[in-house]
Amino acid sequence: MLLIVVVVVVVTFVNGIDVTCDSIGAIGCCSLCTVKPCNMLFTDTVTSIESRAFESCTLLTSVLIPTSVTSVKDNAFLSCSSLTSVSIPTSVTTIGVGVFQLCTSLISLSIPNSVASIGRNICYGCTSLTTVVWSSKVSVVPTSSFSGCTSLIDITIPNTVTTISENVFYGCPLLCIRWNKAVPRSISSSLNGNGLVTSSTPSCCADGQFVTQGNSISCALCPSGTFSTGQVVTCSPCSPGYTSAPGSSSCYPCPVGTAALTPGSSSCSYW
Repeated sequence: MLLIVVVVVVVTFVNGIDVTCDSIGAIGCCSLCTVKPCNMLFTDTVTSIESRAFESCTLLTSVLIPTSVTSVKDNAFLSCSSLTSVSIPTSVTTIGVGVFQLCTSLISLSIPNSVASIGRNICYGCTSLTTVVWSSKVSVVPTSSFSGCTSLIDITIPNTVTTISENVFYGCPLLCIRWNKAVPRSISSSLNGNGLVTSSTPSCCADGQFVTQGNSISCALCPSGTFSTGQVVTCSPCSPGYTSAPGSSSCYPCPVGTAALTPGSSSCSYW
Protein backbone atom coordinates (compact mmCIF):
# COMPACT_ATOMS: atom_id res chain seq x y z
CA MET A 1 0.00 0.00 0.00
CA LEU A 2 1.37 3.40 -1.01
CA LEU A 3 1.78 5.84 1.87
CA ILE A 4 2.29 9.59 1.64
CA VAL A 5 4.91 10.74 4.10
CA VAL A 6 3.51 14.23 4.77
CA VAL A 7 0.38 13.55 6.81
CA VAL A 8 -2.04 16.31 7.70
CA VAL A 9 -5.35 14.47 7.49
CA VAL A 10 -5.87 10.75 7.87
CA VAL A 11 -8.90 9.10 6.32
CA THR A 12 -9.69 5.73 7.90
CA PHE A 13 -11.92 3.52 5.81
CA VAL A 14 -14.34 1.15 7.48
CA ASN A 15 -12.57 -1.77 5.80
CA GLY A 16 -9.27 -0.81 7.48
CA ILE A 17 -7.49 0.82 4.52
CA ASP A 18 -5.80 4.12 5.46
CA VAL A 19 -5.51 6.92 2.92
CA THR A 20 -3.79 10.25 3.54
CA CYS A 21 -4.56 13.74 2.31
CA ASP A 22 -1.68 16.20 2.14
CA SER A 23 -3.78 19.36 2.49
CA ILE A 24 -7.02 20.45 4.11
CA GLY A 25 -7.21 23.71 2.18
CA ALA A 26 -8.04 22.37 -1.24
CA ILE A 27 -11.52 21.40 -2.33
CA GLY A 28 -11.74 17.65 -2.76
CA CYS A 29 -8.95 16.65 -0.37
CA CYS A 30 -11.33 13.98 0.80
CA SER A 31 -12.33 12.93 -2.73
CA LEU A 32 -11.72 9.25 -1.94
CA CYS A 33 -14.57 9.51 0.57
CA THR A 34 -16.87 9.58 -2.44
CA VAL A 35 -15.74 6.02 -3.23
CA LYS A 36 -15.76 4.19 0.12
CA PRO A 37 -17.25 4.97 3.57
CA CYS A 38 -14.68 6.66 5.80
CA ASN A 39 -14.13 8.40 9.11
CA MET A 40 -12.09 11.60 9.23
CA LEU A 41 -9.25 12.01 11.72
CA PHE A 42 -6.80 14.93 11.96
CA THR A 43 -3.28 15.24 13.29
CA ASP A 44 -2.60 17.79 16.03
CA THR A 45 -0.76 20.05 13.55
CA VAL A 46 -4.07 21.17 12.06
CA THR A 47 -5.28 24.52 13.44
CA SER A 48 -7.96 25.43 10.91
CA ILE A 49 -10.31 23.53 8.61
CA GLU A 50 -10.44 25.65 5.48
CA SER A 51 -13.43 26.67 3.35
CA ARG A 52 -14.99 23.80 1.40
CA ALA A 53 -12.18 21.47 2.49
CA PHE A 54 -14.50 18.44 2.48
CA GLU A 55 -17.35 19.65 0.30
CA SER A 56 -19.42 16.81 -1.20
CA CYS A 57 -17.44 14.00 0.43
CA THR A 58 -20.56 11.93 0.12
CA LEU A 59 -19.31 8.85 2.01
CA LEU A 60 -17.68 10.68 4.90
CA THR A 61 -19.50 9.32 7.95
CA SER A 62 -17.86 10.90 11.01
CA VAL A 63 -15.43 13.68 11.95
CA LEU A 64 -13.29 13.93 15.08
CA ILE A 65 -11.77 17.42 15.26
CA PRO A 66 -8.59 17.64 17.41
CA THR A 67 -8.02 20.21 20.14
CA SER A 68 -5.46 22.02 17.96
CA VAL A 69 -8.23 23.37 15.71
CA THR A 70 -9.59 26.84 16.53
CA SER A 71 -11.71 27.58 13.45
CA VAL A 72 -13.90 25.73 10.98
CA LYS A 73 -14.39 27.91 7.91
CA ASP A 74 -17.24 28.47 5.45
CA ASN A 75 -18.89 25.40 3.91
CA ALA A 76 -16.15 23.11 5.24
CA PHE A 77 -18.45 20.06 5.21
CA LEU A 78 -21.06 21.27 2.72
CA SER A 79 -23.15 18.43 1.25
CA CYS A 80 -21.41 15.61 3.14
CA SER A 81 -24.60 13.61 2.82
CA SER A 82 -23.44 10.54 4.83
CA LEU A 83 -22.00 12.49 7.77
CA THR A 84 -23.83 11.35 10.92
CA SER A 85 -21.64 12.66 13.76
CA VAL A 86 -19.19 15.48 14.45
CA SER A 87 -17.14 16.02 17.59
CA ILE A 88 -16.29 19.72 18.13
CA PRO A 89 -13.68 20.33 20.86
CA THR A 90 -13.59 23.31 23.22
CA SER A 91 -10.58 24.71 21.34
CA VAL A 92 -12.86 25.82 18.48
CA THR A 93 -13.90 29.49 18.74
CA THR A 94 -15.21 30.22 15.23
CA ILE A 95 -17.59 28.33 12.95
CA GLY A 96 -18.17 29.82 9.51
CA VAL A 97 -21.12 30.06 7.13
CA GLY A 98 -22.93 26.88 6.13
CA VAL A 99 -20.36 24.56 7.68
CA PHE A 100 -22.77 21.59 7.87
CA GLN A 101 -25.26 22.78 5.27
CA LEU A 102 -27.04 19.91 3.47
CA CYS A 103 -25.43 17.24 5.67
CA THR A 104 -28.64 15.29 5.36
CA SER A 105 -27.59 12.39 7.63
CA LEU A 106 -26.33 14.49 10.56
CA ILE A 107 -28.37 13.47 13.63
CA SER A 108 -27.25 15.77 16.44
CA LEU A 109 -24.96 18.74 17.01
CA SER A 110 -23.48 20.05 20.26
CA ILE A 111 -21.70 23.39 19.94
CA PRO A 112 -19.33 23.94 22.91
CA ASN A 113 -19.39 27.17 24.89
CA SER A 114 -15.92 28.04 23.59
CA VAL A 115 -17.47 28.98 20.22
CA ALA A 116 -18.05 32.76 20.09
CA SER A 117 -18.96 33.19 16.40
CA ILE A 118 -21.23 31.16 14.12
CA GLY A 119 -22.14 32.03 10.53
CA ARG A 120 -25.58 31.75 8.94
CA ASN A 121 -26.95 28.50 7.48
CA ILE A 122 -24.86 26.32 9.79
CA CYS A 123 -27.26 23.38 9.46
CA TYR A 124 -29.48 24.51 6.60
CA GLY A 125 -31.26 21.53 5.08
CA CYS A 126 -29.98 18.94 7.59
CA THR A 127 -33.11 16.86 7.28
CA SER A 128 -32.07 14.14 9.78
CA LEU A 129 -30.99 16.54 12.54
CA THR A 130 -33.07 15.97 15.69
CA THR A 131 -31.25 17.71 18.57
CA VAL A 132 -29.01 20.77 18.97
CA VAL A 133 -27.20 22.39 21.90
CA TRP A 134 -26.19 26.01 21.22
CA SER A 135 -23.10 27.81 22.56
CA SER A 136 -23.66 30.23 25.44
CA LYS A 137 -21.11 32.66 23.93
CA VAL A 138 -23.08 33.23 20.72
CA SER A 139 -25.85 35.72 21.49
CA VAL A 140 -27.43 35.62 18.01
CA VAL A 141 -28.83 32.58 16.23
CA PRO A 142 -28.04 33.66 12.63
CA THR A 143 -30.33 33.66 9.61
CA SER A 144 -31.55 30.26 8.36
CA SER A 145 -29.37 28.36 10.84
CA PHE A 146 -31.80 25.42 10.96
CA SER A 147 -34.06 26.17 8.02
CA GLY A 148 -35.36 23.00 6.43
CA CYS A 149 -34.36 20.76 9.36
CA THR A 150 -37.57 18.80 9.07
CA SER A 151 -36.69 16.27 11.80
CA LEU A 152 -35.56 18.83 14.40
CA ILE A 153 -37.58 18.38 17.59
CA ASP A 154 -35.27 19.60 20.34
CA ILE A 155 -32.92 22.59 20.66
CA THR A 156 -31.42 24.05 23.83
CA ILE A 157 -31.03 27.85 23.75
CA PRO A 158 -29.04 29.36 26.68
CA ASN A 159 -30.09 32.53 28.51
CA THR A 160 -27.28 34.49 26.83
CA VAL A 161 -28.99 34.29 23.42
CA THR A 162 -30.83 37.56 22.84
CA THR A 163 -31.66 37.42 19.12
CA ILE A 164 -33.34 34.80 16.92
CA SER A 165 -32.85 35.89 13.29
CA GLU A 166 -34.91 35.46 10.11
CA ASN A 167 -35.95 31.98 9.02
CA VAL A 168 -33.92 30.26 11.74
CA PHE A 169 -36.50 27.51 12.17
CA TYR A 170 -38.30 27.79 8.84
CA GLY A 171 -39.67 24.39 7.85
CA CYS A 172 -39.15 22.76 11.27
CA PRO A 173 -42.67 21.42 11.78
CA LEU A 174 -42.24 19.64 15.14
CA LEU A 175 -39.69 21.77 16.96
CA CYS A 176 -39.56 22.15 20.74
CA ILE A 177 -37.28 24.94 22.01
CA ARG A 178 -35.78 24.59 25.49
CA TRP A 179 -35.20 28.07 26.83
CA ASN A 180 -36.17 30.39 29.65
CA LYS A 181 -39.17 32.36 28.39
CA ALA A 182 -38.56 35.05 31.02
CA VAL A 183 -35.39 36.20 29.23
CA PRO A 184 -36.07 39.18 26.89
CA ARG A 185 -35.24 38.32 23.28
CA SER A 186 -35.54 39.87 19.84
CA ILE A 187 -37.35 37.23 17.81
CA SER A 188 -37.85 37.55 14.06
CA SER A 189 -41.47 37.69 12.95
CA SER A 190 -40.69 34.82 10.57
CA LEU A 191 -40.92 32.52 13.59
CA ASN A 192 -44.57 33.40 14.07
CA GLY A 193 -46.99 30.80 12.80
CA ASN A 194 -44.61 27.88 13.31
CA GLY A 195 -46.47 26.91 16.48
CA LEU A 196 -43.30 26.35 18.49
CA VAL A 197 -43.63 24.70 21.89
CA THR A 198 -41.39 26.61 24.29
CA SER A 199 -40.69 25.92 27.92
CA SER A 200 -38.52 27.01 30.81
CA THR A 201 -38.59 23.46 32.18
CA PRO A 202 -36.00 20.78 31.32
CA SER A 203 -38.19 19.33 28.58
CA CYS A 204 -41.14 20.52 26.54
CA CYS A 205 -43.17 17.33 26.68
CA ALA A 206 -43.27 15.09 29.73
CA ASP A 207 -42.66 11.35 29.72
CA GLY A 208 -45.81 9.65 28.49
CA GLN A 209 -46.45 12.41 25.96
CA PHE A 210 -45.50 13.09 22.35
CA VAL A 211 -45.14 16.20 20.19
CA THR A 212 -48.09 16.68 17.89
CA GLN A 213 -49.03 19.30 15.34
CA GLY A 214 -52.48 20.53 14.44
CA ASN A 215 -53.08 24.24 14.10
CA SER A 216 -50.15 24.59 16.48
CA ILE A 217 -47.66 22.22 18.05
CA SER A 218 -48.54 20.84 21.47
CA CYS A 219 -48.04 17.81 23.68
CA ALA A 220 -50.50 14.92 23.71
CA LEU A 221 -50.80 11.81 25.86
CA CYS A 222 -49.56 8.54 24.45
CA PRO A 223 -52.55 6.27 23.81
CA SER A 224 -53.17 3.02 25.68
CA GLY A 225 -50.73 0.29 24.74
CA THR A 226 -47.87 2.73 24.07
CA PHE A 227 -45.31 4.71 26.10
CA SER A 228 -42.65 7.41 25.74
CA THR A 229 -39.66 8.88 27.55
CA GLY A 230 -38.03 12.12 26.48
CA GLN A 231 -38.89 14.27 23.48
CA VAL A 232 -40.53 12.12 20.80
CA VAL A 233 -42.91 12.52 17.89
CA THR A 234 -44.35 8.99 18.16
CA CYS A 235 -44.97 6.75 21.16
CA SER A 236 -43.46 3.26 21.28
CA PRO A 237 -45.76 0.22 21.37
CA CYS A 238 -45.73 -2.08 24.38
CA SER A 239 -44.37 -5.57 23.74
CA PRO A 240 -46.73 -8.56 23.53
CA GLY A 241 -47.79 -9.53 27.04
CA TYR A 242 -47.70 -5.91 28.19
CA THR A 243 -49.98 -2.90 27.98
CA SER A 244 -50.29 0.61 29.41
CA ALA A 245 -52.73 3.31 30.39
CA PRO A 246 -52.90 6.59 28.42
CA GLY A 247 -49.95 8.89 29.15
CA SER A 248 -47.60 6.17 30.38
CA SER A 249 -43.81 6.25 30.49
CA SER A 250 -43.58 2.46 30.72
CA CYS A 251 -45.65 -0.69 30.20
CA TYR A 252 -46.91 -3.20 32.75
CA PRO A 253 -47.39 -6.97 32.36
CA CYS A 254 -50.85 -8.36 31.79
CA PRO A 255 -52.44 -9.91 34.91
CA VAL A 256 -52.48 -13.67 35.29
CA GLY A 257 -55.14 -15.22 33.04
CA THR A 258 -55.01 -12.40 30.51
CA ALA A 259 -52.86 -11.69 27.46
CA ALA A 260 -51.90 -9.00 24.97
CA LEU A 261 -50.99 -10.91 21.86
CA THR A 262 -49.84 -8.07 19.60
CA PRO A 263 -47.48 -5.11 20.09
CA GLY A 264 -49.29 -1.99 21.20
CA SER A 265 -52.37 -3.78 22.59
CA SER A 266 -54.55 -1.22 24.33
CA SER A 267 -55.73 -3.78 26.91
CA CYS A 268 -55.19 -7.32 28.15
CA SER A 269 -57.86 -9.85 27.22
CA TYR A 270 -58.98 -12.91 29.17
CA TRP A 271 -58.20 -16.26 27.63
